Amino acid sequence: MTSQTRAPLLVCILIIMCSTAWADSISLPFDGSAVYGNDEMSFSLGGVGVSLFSAAPHGPGDVLFTCGASCLIPEIDVEAIPSFIQFPIRTSAGSWTGITADSLLGDIDFSPSSDGTMTLTGRILGYQSRCVAGDCTLGRLVFDLSLSGTGTATPLRPTDLGNGQTGYYQVGYRFLGMATDPPIVPEPGTWMLLGSGLLGLAGLKRARA
Repeated sequence: MTSQTRAPLLVCILIIMCSTAWADSISLPFDGSAVYGNDEMSFSLGGVGVSLFSAAPHGPGDVLFTCGASCLIPEIDVEAIPSFIQFPIRTSAGSWTGITADSLLGDIDFSPSSDGTMTLTGRILGYQSRCVAGDCTLGRLVFDLSLSGTGTATPLRPTDLGNGQTGYYQVGYRFLGMATDPPIVPEPGTWMLLGSGLLGLAGLKRARA
């Protein structure tokens, strides 16, 4: 094989390697539920290839909203509470297309609702744990999901406030949606590694010429 034919072949191999290293985005359907308020905030969603869970006693304990002749459930943001593998009970964990995360970050935003229907958007990041001598912190990011969907909102735990007003301490959601992981953008270090590899191949070509 001549040096003239070797260079195009190397370029073709690199193009194939680059195209397989960073896949296109994948979208998967899910269904789930969430609860917010009365010292609780949690969500659980799942489907074929996706399973995410977070629960922790971090919601507000006071009345969330009141209803009279009409009821407006406000916009609510349910966070993923991070957890690490040394905790006796995990507050969050999940998997995406067979990739398991020890801890989740991010949140799911539920739109306001006056008729019990709502939309949701969110971003959930899954991390592995990095542990040294029993002390664990967030490790490598293993997935980054964008969530969107629709569902229903139901006021829970009512209390009579008088004057025709009812207060609610909690709201529950049922929803359907899609989870999408965007294409992975190579980190600057990856580009540097690829660039140094190209330089090395160029030097090898000159040495053999």
